[in-house]
Amino acid sequence: MWLARLTQRGMLRPSFVPSAAIRAVRDFTRARTDLVRERTRCLQRLEKLLEDAMVKITSAVADGMKAKSAVAMVAALIAGERDPRRISDLAKGPLRGKRDALAEALDGNSGRAWRAAACSRATSAPARSTVAPSRSSITSDTMTPR
Repeated sequence: MWLARLTQRGMLRPSFVPSAAIRAVRDFTRARTDLVRERTRCLQRLEKLLEDAMVKITSAVADGMKAKSAVAMVAALIAGERDPRRISDLAKGPLRGKRDALAEALDGNSGRAWRAAACSRATSAPARSTVAPSRSSITSDTMTPR
């Protein structure tokens, strides 16, 4: 009630209400931030899946999984190509000089058993919580390695 009296007497400044254009820019910025976060999460998940299969593309590709060469190599792996030399020949630009290192990085576990496990893991991955646990909720049980 006292705030209403202060407002009536002109003792309070009005709150800032952004214009429609500023609100639209803020909405676009938030949406872009969410999309970038989701893209990063997916790339990290793909990188972990490849590393579990002993395919270390990011050890040879400085730009990580976003590089055109890395995308082409992953597409070849998905298509069923298993020869590390043929996959490393997909390197573009400066990576062409690192084909031997790429072939070594791509020589992972590529058998059928790994593919089946990788596919089932990728499709049945549990949803991750976006809320970090508080310090009090972390116990020695949750700190054990998987």
